[in-house]
Amino acid sequence: MAVSELIDLELHVWRGDMIMTLFHREDAAAITKILLSRRAVADSMIWLHNKNGKFSIKFAYKVARRMRGEGSRAESLGGCVGKLIWPVLWKLCIPNKIKIFWWRQCNDILPTKCNLVNRKIITDDKCHICIREAESAIHVLWGCAAVQDVWAGSIAKL
Repeated sequence: MAVSELIDLELHVWRGDMIMTLFHREDAAAITKILLSRRAVADSMIWLHNKNGKFSIKFAYKVARRMRGEGSRAESLGGCVGKLIWPVLWKLCIPNKIKIFWWRQCNDILPTKCNLVNRKIITDDKCHICIREAESAIHVLWGCAAVQDVWAGSIAKL
């Protein structure tokens, strides 16, 4: 539906009854408070968050993250520190799957129960091993009692 369909073009006013049926009450009230232009300009699709005005999933994701106030680890490791870390990580003589694992961990995109709950894939975020804490990347790699036993055992063998 185009915005022009919500406007009575003869009277040059919002079609309040149509807006009230299509939108929530608060949204409808906000829409009808918008002053209408006297110029007759055709509707066009413009994405203000991109330099070229075109919509992309990448920019929509960035805007959504900003709106939610999420300063992701990816952003913090993408700055000055990230410019130093990532080239070194990618040049290490270790299997690519390990590089990718650590990249995913640093960007908090491992399929932990916390991330799966945030994406509404599952409903329970408790660690299935200790059943005490939420299964975050930090918990899985360092915090869980069972993991701490594994780390302690691996150090003892060195």
